[in-house]
Amino acid sequence: MNKGLKILLSLLLLALLCSVGLWGAAASDVYLEAKRPDFQKIPLAILGFAEKEPKSVGAAFRDTVAADLRRSLLFTVVEGETLAFAQGAPAKTGLTPAIYQEAANQGISVLLSGTASVRQDEVAVEAQVLDGTRQESLSGKRYAGPVGALRTMAHRFADEIFSNQLRKK
Repeated sequence: MNKGLKILLSLLLLALLCSVGLWGAAASDVYLEAKRPDFQKIPLAILGFAEKEPKSVGAAFRDTVAADLRRSLLFTVVEGETLAFAQGAPAKTGLTPAIYQEAANQGISVLLSGTASVRQDEVAVEAQVLDGTRQESLSGKRYAGPVGALRTMAHRFADEIFSNQLRKK
């Protein structure tokens, strides 16, 4: 075999081996963990949104918002249905001073409350972010659109909660 051809094949083989090694290194996952001992997650309770039907529009909205907020790692999400003081009250009668007081006693500083309804193929969601310690509304949103856009509405609401809380810090 020609000496020039041997050198060319050797260089191609070397390039191939290097590219495989680099590709394998790029494909591996990298995990970075940062811990701040002074950081505490914000306790947040989600009240309302769901009717008694297990697969209701309100339950789907609530579950999507809760999952997004948990993934943010900024919040500790407490499901409202597990709280004795909130059994079914918020969606129908509004948040009473007793509910705010009990939430404060349990260390919950942010409350989400709202309603969801469907009419034909349209969904309407009204959602509020409430300060559990000062007993006041921090923000409120109303979303309306096709039923298929419900998850997008929930993701947007969770994003707004997250960015508002970051601005407060």
